[in-house]
Formats: sequence, C-alpha cells, structure tokens
Amino acid sequence: MAIELPGIHAHVGIVTCDLDASIESVGALLGITFNEPFDGALAPPFASGDGSPTPGLRRVTTSRGGPMRVELLEGRPGSVWHTDEIARLHHVAYWVDDVTASTRRMMSAGWDVEVTVANPDAIPIGFAYLTKPGHARIELTDGSDLDTTLAQLGWGEYATLLRGG
Repeated sequence: MAIELPGIHAHVGIVTCDLDASIESVGALLGITFNEPFDGALAPPFASGDGSPTPGLRRVTTSRGGPMRVELLEGRPGSVWHTDEIARLHHVAYWVDDVTASTRRMMSAGWDVEVTVANPDAIPIGFAYLTKPGHARIELTDGSDLDTTLAQLGWGEYATLLRGG
C-alpha cells in the first residue's frame, strides 16, 4: 500500500562515528557549513516503538543555510544513531502538524515506529522514526512552530520556499 508523506521535507539525516570529521567531509562534499554541535544529553530521553528506553545521541549539528538541509548525528553505542562510518545516510525527515496522527496514518500502511521521545503514554510525540522493510527510514518531526524552528536552525530564509512560495 502506497502512502503519501504527510508533511514538508525537513532535512536528510546522516549518522557518523566522528562528528568533527563528518562536519569537514560532508561540508566539503556538499558545499555547506554547520552550526556548532550540541551535546546529545540535552535531548529528551528516547524510547523504542514499544515504549522501552533506548540509548540516545552523543552530539548533533545541523547545516547552516543551503543549498540543502542536513543533520549530522553521532550516536551512543546501542542507539539507532550509532555507526562505525564517517558518514552514512540515516533518514529523510518531514515536518508535520501532528506527529501522533501522522505516525498512526503511516502505521496503518505497514510502517513501524522505531524510536520516539519517551513519554508515559508510549505514543509518538515530538518526533518519530518509522521503518518499513525495503523503504528508507522516515522521520516525522513537529512542525507546529515551523518559523521558530527554522530560525533556530539557521534555515529561516527557507520558510517561504518550504511553504511553496
């Protein structure tokens, strides 16, 4: 069953074993610069699709400006973001108005929740990674305050473009 992705393309996520080396190599390859990395410990706790805790991130950064939006993630061992490679495509992300509803829609088409923000109700909130055999991993992320998010990531100039303007 095909499903139309429910949001606006946000970024591509690339996992790395060495964030500093990846900032240099991916930046040079794609002609982009990156924001200062932030400590993954600042992120909320994560849970697998069944609600059980899962390891998180070491460090994260996002590209600054264009020509494309990239997120670099260095994961802790055992996390969905852990790799032994300098740069490996991890996910394609979309901003959606309602992460929970959009996730449920994708689950009805055979997608599984891999990781989301840990919460007492064990429902996808904030963001969710969804997987389906034979498909790319998809991230749905909260786009309810898109202008603020874009400005914080240094992507503010794309707000009009992202909305089809």
